[in-house]
Amino acid sequence: MRYRIKARLAELGRTSVEVIEEIRRRGVDTSPTRFSAAIRGADRGPKAEKLCEMADQIISEWEVNCK
Repeated sequence: MRYRIKARLAELGRTSVEVIEEIRRRGVDTSPTRFSAAIRGADRGPKAEKLCEMADQIISEWEVNCK
């Protein structure tokens, strides 16, 4: 898991639900099941990669704002 999404969320005290909500606000529709499959690596398609990239970007923004 190259983005370490779950670990980074835990460090920030945030949840996957918050990431999913932000992804939706940014115009990409996804479900918790699809998001989970993407971050676990069970789904490796183009949409899964996009979800992981978006989650990484969102979490990076949160990390910067926490410092």
